[in-house]
Amino acid sequence: MSISRAHSWRNRKAQTQPTVRLFTLLAGLFLLAVSSTPFFQFPVLGFALLPLGLIYLAVLFVLPRAWLVILPLATVTVDLSSYTGRFHYNEFDYLVLLTISAGLLFDRYRLQVYEPRRRMIPVALFYVLLLLNTQGWLAFVLPPGLVTENPYYVDAYSYKVVKGFLWGALLVPMWGYHLAQDKNASVRVLVAGCATAACALGLVVLWERHTLGLLLQWSPWWHIAQSLFDLASPYRITGLFADMHTGGEVIDGTILLLLPVCVYGFFSYQHPAFRALCALACAALAYATMVGFTRTTYVAVAFSVASWSALVLFNRARAGMPPPFPLRWGLLFLAVALLSALVVFRLAGSYGMLSMALLIGLSALAPLRWRGQSLLPGVAIAALLVLVAGVRAHLGSRWADPGMLSTIAVTLGLLLPAGAGYLYFRHCVGLGALHRVTSVAVVVACSSVVGIALGGYQIGERTSRVSEDLGTRAQHWADVIASSEGGFGSALAGNGVGTFPASYIGRHPDKVSEVGRFSIVPEGRDRLLRLEGGSDLTLGQRVTIDPWMDYTVDLRLRAMQNTSLVLALCERNLIYASGFSPDCVSRKLDVPHADGGYQQLAIEFNAETVGEGGPLMRWPTVLELRFRKPGTVEVDTLRLTSEGFNRLQNSRFGDGLDHWFFYNDFAHLPWHVKNLFLQVWFELGWLGLLVFFILLATLLFRACQPRSADSLMPVYASAVLGVCLFGLFGSPLDSARVSWLFSFMLLAGLASLRSRGRRSRWKKESAMPQA
Repeated sequence: MSISRAHSWRNRKAQTQPTVRLFTLLAGLFLLAVSSTPFFQFPVLGFALLPLGLIYLAVLFVLPRAWLVILPLATVTVDLSSYTGRFHYNEFDYLVLLTISAGLLFDRYRLQVYEPRRRMIPVALFYVLLLLNTQGWLAFVLPPGLVTENPYYVDAYSYKVVKGFLWGALLVPMWGYHLAQDKNASVRVLVAGCATAACALGLVVLWERHTLGLLLQWSPWWHIAQSLFDLASPYRITGLFADMHTGGEVIDGTILLLLPVCVYGFFSYQHPAFRALCALACAALAYATMVGFTRTTYVAVAFSVASWSALVLFNRARAGMPPPFPLRWGLLFLAVALLSALVVFRLAGSYGMLSMALLIGLSALAPLRWRGQSLLPGVAIAALLVLVAGVRAHLGSRWADPGMLSTIAVTLGLLLPAGAGYLYFRHCVGLGALHRVTSVAVVVACSSVVGIALGGYQIGERTSRVSEDLGTRAQHWADVIASSEGGFGSALAGNGVGTFPASYIGRHPDKVSEVGRFSIVPEGRDRLLRLEGGSDLTLGQRVTIDPWMDYTVDLRLRAMQNTSLVLALCERNLIYASGFSPDCVSRKLDVPHADGGYQQLAIEFNAETVGEGGPLMRWPTVLELRFRKPGTVEVDTLRLTSEGFNRLQNSRFGDGLDHWFFYNDFAHLPWHVKNLFLQVWFELGWLGLLVFFILLATLLFRACQPRSADSLMPVYASAVLGVCLFGLFGSPLDSARVSWLFSFMLLAGLASLRSRGRRSRWKKESAMPQA
């Protein structure tokens, strides 16, 4: 009886294989058709994106794991929305859907990773709630095209918020396929992709802070150092993420998701080049964190690294493997270095931090012997010279008042980490040179980031406003709760994904008056741009500006009342911070009310230094239009001419808001809940929030189960939990560039990902005798 049942099961399985293959093939073709449709009329590149997509499919056919590098890299480097004006669906969406299509078409999909198990019940329930609360279902078949009004207030915004969660879920079966083929190779490619993306993000941050331009110009080293460690500038980085045009936390969420992967790669691989790539990636993410000046990100990054370390050590202990280093002395060494860095940087500046780093390096050499002779005497002499240099840096500092107590504090701040380092390295003499170099690099990097970040002017100024900012945030959360529709249904199942901005403006119109309104309205065969101005609404188009060139702005418009506009040529990435003065040339234009009739107005100005230098030396140049005095105008034509040539595209708004993009530099609260868990509650209700907590608890529980030493579970858990900790004061998951990677790691940690039998390098290491 059992034999016949087994044969029957095998026959049914054999019969379903062609059916499943046909389904995946049709699904892949459907996705390919759906994803390509909007690019028959795309503002930038246009039809060129279609052959580029075919080339990408060919690359994936030859190199199946290439998407593990390309998607993370594209996440941080490819965002044309500020050029195209396409906010809901853009070139990155096309890339992701092409990737999923390739997995379906080329039979590289393992749906078995979502096999029925108890832990998959909350996953299924969470996604059912997401889909039931999604508005604008037509967007899944016909992706949104051009924008004709504020993109946050339309149904397509729901699609924009939910799509990243769907992408992550659809990419996990492809990840399961690669793991089943070769886990070591697949993990190595994933680490390489995330590390490359982190390095690219670091380059973007250097470009954004104008340090890259100084490097390319071979500027004197002190100019480069001053730019690199300028922690007094009020400017806060945004990367290339167009979603940051209303604030948001896209760059913070990206850092928190990439960091555990890069840390894993640094400690897991012995190849010098690969380890160097991961080290550079960790340094890039640390620097981006440091100059982001976001207090919660500092805490979340530290928590993410600490949780990864704790889970790895816990897994090693459960497997009967000793820690890879003297744990007690290592923690003491790191703690002393972190505390000392705060004192040294505040009192002795960068030179003091350099002296501290040299002393830590010397502490690694002190316990060693050379040809039978101890290195301690020579190291002590060198350490004394470095100590004197560090104290002199304090005495000559312009930022600290040298005195006896401060001099003693600097001296102790330099000596204590060196002493703790000597004790640590005495207990790990047999672990080799690579371990010493790694230990020094980790401690110096962590202490430098903490000392420079927390000791800098900007973070000090922001720390002083903690109480005020908490009060503002608490009031905002109360307004978010009040924006809910109310009633049992919305409380239980939510108000809908992506509905917060529209709900907020409906319940609190007085609080969003400063962000204004804009839309494209028809008039006969023409289309008009209607602007209802607020103090924080800027509409702009990225355009090539030649410095010191004379330009004329021509407008044909009508005003509903007397108002005043500001036209400006500026260098702008995404948003400006309070107190920051961009490179701009602006002119005020008074617009009188003319009884509903059109007016032809013109204003001339010289670009001066705007646009000076190559594109790697500065930010993009933008023509900006904003209100000086609140009012309402309808613009029929807007042209920017020089020598009779119009530099603008879509000047008459016949293509909606293509090529135009809006910015809110200061009013960020109307667009974001600013709390991840409150956002889940608002969109999915108490039921959704409960299921979300169950998913997080299940992931943490699975991460604490006994696993092989090379398991990625600590990476998944620390990345997801780091974002959730940050989410106490932010809502990074309203951007698909964060939510796809978040949901990918969450579901990869919950799914049944199995690899074929192999003997990993970690198992080989665990079988070796420990030093």
